[in-house]
Amino acid sequence: QIANNTLEYTTVSGSAIELKDSIFDTKVVSNEYVEGRGVITFEKELEFIDNKAFLDNADLLSVNFPGTLKLIGDSAFAGCKSLKEVKFAAESQLTTLGTVAFGYTALDSINFPESIKQFEDRLLMGCKNLKKITGKFSNVAQNAMVYEGRLLAVALNGISEYEVEEGITNIVRGTFADQDIAVVRMPESLERIGQHAFEGCNKLASITIPNSV
Repeated sequence: QIANNTLEYTTVSGSAIELKDSIFDTKVVSNEYVEGRGVITFEKELEFIDNKAFLDNADLLSVNFPGTLKLIGDSAFAGCKSLKEVKFAAESQLTTLGTVAFGYTALDSINFPESIKQFEDRLLMGCKNLKKITGKFSNVAQNAMVYEGRLLAVALNGISEYEVEEGITNIVRGTFADQDIAVVRMPESLERIGQHAFEGCNKLASITIPNSV
C-alpha cells in the first residue's frame, strides 16, 4: 500500500507524464519516474482527482491510488487507451466515481472497493478488453456491475452472446455502447433502456426486448 500523499503509475514510454494544472485537491510537490514507476508526491493527503484529469493520456499504463482518495471525477481517465490496470488501497475511502471515469480504457479487470457509495452511468463504457468485474456492486453470475436492479456495466471481452438476468429493471445509459456483442436477450422484468445503451454496437445482430419496456 502506498503513502496517502502519493499516487503511483507506470507508462508505456517509461517516463513521467505531464500533469495538467489544478487537477488534484492538494499541491503537487514532485512527479518523478524512477526504477520503473512514476510517483506523484503531494503536499497533503490526496482526496480528489478532478474531471478529465488524465483524459486521453495514451501513455498511462497503470495507476495505484492511495487509501485517502475519496472522489474520481467525470472522465478522469477516459480515453487512456493503454491503461490496463488500476489498484485501490485495501482500506480505500473512495466513495464517488464520476461518469465515464474509466471509459474507453484497456482495463481487463477491475475490483471496486467496498467504500463506494455513489457512481454515475457509463463508468466503464467502451472498455472492450474488460473480462472481469469484482468488488462492490459486482454480480459474478452476470460478470457485471449491478445496483438496485440497474445494470451499470458489463465485462464482455470474448463474449458474443449475453443474457441479462431476471430482476434487472434498468439498462443504464451506454451500458453496451461500442462493444462487439452480437446477441443480447433481455428479461421480462426489464422496464427501461437508457439512451445510447447500444450505440456503436456494429456487430449486434439480434436483441430481444420484452413488452414491459
